[in-house]
Amino acid sequence: MLLLKMFLESPQDALLCNKFRDRVLNPDLQTSPPDPSLFTMQEVLDYYSTRIREDHFEFIKKCFYLRYDLKLMSKKQTEKDEMAGILFKKYKIDRQTIYELNEFDSWDLDKQVDFGGLMFEYVSDIYRDIINVQKGIRGYIAPDDLTIIGRKLASSMSVKNFKVPILHISSENIKLPAMTFAFKDGIWQVYASHNPSAPIIANEDMVFCLIYIVWNGIFDPLQIRMLPNPTSVTVQEIINLGRMMRDVFGTYDIARVHFSRFLDEEIINKMLVIISFEEASLDMDIQNISIVYENNWEELFVRRFSSLEKMKAFFSRAGKISSRMETQYYIQRNNKYYEKIIDRTKNIIAQMIISH
Repeated sequence: MLLLKMFLESPQDALLCNKFRDRVLNPDLQTSPPDPSLFTMQEVLDYYSTRIREDHFEFIKKCFYLRYDLKLMSKKQTEKDEMAGILFKKYKIDRQTIYELNEFDSWDLDKQVDFGGLMFEYVSDIYRDIINVQKGIRGYIAPDDLTIIGRKLASSMSVKNFKVPILHISSENIKLPAMTFAFKDGIWQVYASHNPSAPIIANEDMVFCLIYIVWNGIFDPLQIRMLPNPTSVTVQEIINLGRMMRDVFGTYDIARVHFSRFLDEEIINKMLVIISFEEASLDMDIQNISIVYENNWEELFVRRFSSLEKMKAFFSRAGKISSRMETQYYIQRNNKYYEKIIDRTKNIIAQMIISH
């Protein structure tokens, strides 16, 4: 995004690939052979050093440092670290920040989320700048490309009814804390066990809370806890459903969505139907149904219905549903009518989809 903005603002400048080629073919004998990543970093920092706010520039430096896995001031310096150290003499990072960035993989969840949130806010700002620049430069970016970028960002950041929000965690190698489920005054809360005063998610629907931590990649079956509560849900049922959610939907990863899919209209392509999860039904009546469904833009939604009639009404106005939609079902194994309820629900859902 930084490079795209840079090229749009200065279309007269040579492309980085051409600059790099010149550097390789006409090397400075007093410098080391150019590293492509560090070359790019230097070009970007040189360009933005006088063009953006100071706090944004400091943030860009941190992102480059982490992206290239640099370890300045560490005992074991690689050649790349040494080359980067020369660049960071020009664009300094203070000693305390370097120590903090070197410990990036051990940051706790809250710190990772804060950093990831800043990163997405900045990417959104860059996108808005690109839109404004593009208005005055006809032909540089195809409209479809802007649509793709916009919808890709929106799938990560937009707020929609019943949509599962995204935690912008800045590392894949995060150490997950134990998660505790607690039920208080009709609301389910999930919090890191060491910090009960700051819930990660709170909602009246247990299913929403569970898919939230699964979808955001912070569900660890070995670290789920639950305080005593009046519902029939057990820790094992939470773990079982969480695992099934992860098997069906995986975790949020916008990179796995091909760019071309953002040009398609929104369509539901995957669904998990959860029956009477928070109470043990004593008969075959289906009075509590949750539906978790995913669209083709990597957005996940949760709906809860107190009757089949309300669920039918949802399907009648749900929008486009894929004819090849993958549908899975979950009900507590200890339910007396497990097989019969599953079969009945499958038939009802199939009829609703066909009629839709």
